[in-house]
Amino acid sequence: MEIHPQQRIHSFCYLYIKPLKEYDMKKVYRSIVFAAAVFSFCSFLPSDDCGMYIAPRAGMETEYKTYDEKDKLTGTNKSKVLAVRDGGKEVEVSAESFDKKDKSVATSTYVVKCENGNFVIDMRAMVPQESMAGFKDMKVTVEADKLDIPSNPEPGQSLKNGTIKISSVSEGSPINMNLTMTVSNRKVEAVEDVTVPLGVFPCVKITYDAEVKMLFTVKTKVVEWYSKNVGLIKSQTFNTKDKLVGYTILNSRK
Repeated sequence: MEIHPQQRIHSFCYLYIKPLKEYDMKKVYRSIVFAAAVFSFCSFLPSDDCGMYIAPRAGMETEYKTYDEKDKLTGTNKSKVLAVRDGGKEVEVSAESFDKKDKSVATSTYVVKCENGNFVIDMRAMVPQESMAGFKDMKVTVEADKLDIPSNPEPGQSLKNGTIKISSVSEGSPINMNLTMTVSNRKVEAVEDVTVPLGVFPCVKITYDAEVKMLFTVKTKVVEWYSKNVGLIKSQTFNTKDKLVGYTILNSRK
């Protein structure tokens, strides 16, 4: 997600809605891409244990390239496994996003776990830490759900939805700033092979709707493909007219 230098204005207002007359919606789409990058290290569980569909190995690095609808590079996302604990049931991950000029614009560190046989991730992990830094002089309240994926996903299966709400107010100001991101209609669409520059991967295809509200509402549709022991292979983001607005593909892993 593209994060510009911190200013005195609210971070999310700047990120998602620039001055309304400009309607720079691509910033919202890139924020959703960042969320997808977070899930690149947060995929499915094998049927008999809690090993994630990534290599549970400290030091593992994965890189993704993000493009717009005209196949122009818009950014890069990199993730690294920092630690594996509890027999592989808990993995600590760092994520960093870069703009098209390879300048670092956002970082995040989060933990994913296996709980009750399912993979779960707190939606707070979708918010880059540099975005939250913009709220340092404000009183901030965050409410976030956890998203889970069952051990044995099947085509047609409905998955848990989730919402994250962020509210902030400056000292001495009566005006509250609120942002809500909702992920809904999540389901397993298919099991199929996907080809990317690194090769062909057997994948589970997941679809969902994403909605961001802050002064106005932006809705998108997201399609993601995940492969066991790898993670995210490819993702696509569409507007409400089913027009492609951007996509991300696996570029390298080591």
